[in-house]
Amino acid sequence: EEAYVARVIQDFNSGFLDAPAGTTLRTFLSEKLQCDPMRITKKFTGDACIGKRVFHPAVRSPSNGTAIDKAQAELHGLERRWQRRLELQQRESAKKAAASAAAAAAATGRNFSVQTASVDGTASVGENRAKTKTDGPNMVTQ
Repeated sequence: EEAYVARVIQDFNSGFLDAPAGTTLRTFLSEKLQCDPMRITKKFTGDACIGKRVFHPAVRSPSNGTAIDKAQAELHGLERRWQRRLELQQRESAKKAAASAAAAAAATGRNFSVQTASVDGTASVGENRAKTKTDGPNMVTQ
């Protein structure tokens, strides 16, 4: 995330981002990082303050066209790499949460393999419950 953000800031300042003119750095970063803009404000304080910087795209010319294309391609690569790492972290967190829940269920002697819910919103989490005719046609079993 840090390498990606550093490159976004660099390309923002150079005018090389693929963003509309007038976009603020705070807004652009919060959208790309899928976070609240206040996180950006809090993260970048003091000398690193991004304030209300507004994007002004570089005017493409024969002398800078290649540099703009290269910068955008490199930034796209960093974004993909960051997203892959984020997805991996999310999968690992989900695995750990599932393992923790299974361990907790095993410690209490419950079978954690089935989660059921009915139309009325009641749910039985961590317990096996057989689906019967009294459960009705709208019973959901996962």
